[in-house]
Amino acid sequence: MEGFAILIAAVLLLGFSWSQGGILGFTIAIVSPAVVVPTMIRLKENGWGMDKGIPVISLAATNLDGLMAIILWLVFMTLELGGGDVWEVAGTAVFQIILGAVWGWLVGKLAVYLFDRYLLNKAFWLRVILFLSLCLLVFLSGELLPINAPVALLVFGLYFVNTTQVEMRQVGTVVSRIWAIAAIFLFAMIGAVADINVMFTVGLVGLFIIFIGILARLLGAYVALNMGKSPLNNSEKLFVGISTTGKATVQATLAPLVVAAGVESGQTILAIAVMSILVMAPVASLAIEFTYRRLLHQSDQTVGETVVETKL
Repeated sequence: MEGFAILIAAVLLLGFSWSQGGILGFTIAIVSPAVVVPTMIRLKENGWGMDKGIPVISLAATNLDGLMAIILWLVFMTLELGGGDVWEVAGTAVFQIILGAVWGWLVGKLAVYLFDRYLLNKAFWLRVILFLSLCLLVFLSGELLPINAPVALLVFGLYFVNTTQVEMRQVGTVVSRIWAIAAIFLFAMIGAVADINVMFTVGLVGLFIIFIGILARLLGAYVALNMGKSPLNNSEKLFVGISTTGKATVQATLAPLVVAAGVESGQTILAIAVMSILVMAPVASLAIEFTYRRLLHQSDQTVGETVVETKL
């Protein structure tokens, strides 16, 4: 809903073609895991919303949302560039996603066997290095196999961390520190190709389009959870929507690709993508921090050796 709302807004307000509007819509609409994942893991470990699995719902929504949005982004890029049959592109993307999931699961099973058999009591840093090396190998396998590498990496990580007997909870801390360094280079690259004059020209219209998209996302979360007969109350449904509004790394990755592909409105798309990062990365983080204690319940849950008491 966010992607299509932005598509319509871009056509009406910026004079984009339908395909250009779709590219913008599904560049902006993808949820950035860099904003959502660390916060939801923290809430999960501290028991917030875990009586109904709300952090898990948000994490699942983030990943499925990303897969669907990437497929539609590829479809609209194909329409704009005339690079092939739309249905063939969409079908290939779905096929690669399925193969990626199977490949990630198989490698995950092998990794669990090796870690549980040989690395159960080894040094933490050795386990981290080996785990990150496996992640890199899974991702790079996309260069040799007809798979969606990000999906393979996602399934591998989910299966491994939730199945192995080896303590891996601290890996998230290590990865977040590595990512803090990598993000500097990613955002430096997007700054190198962005035209600041276009950003000022788009200005308030760009912000309004982003705002329309966020409203559509909140509505979409509410509608989807109602269609699924979710046990969540209205406050919890609102939180699920808020928790998936973050923009950052995905927009910083996709928007320069649009410019590099020679899309006619590429610089405008890039400018609005940058604006979405500048606005929604901090706003989403602050909104989650401000609302989770007000919209969720904290359940009894053992985290490590600490029992978190329920507070009503």
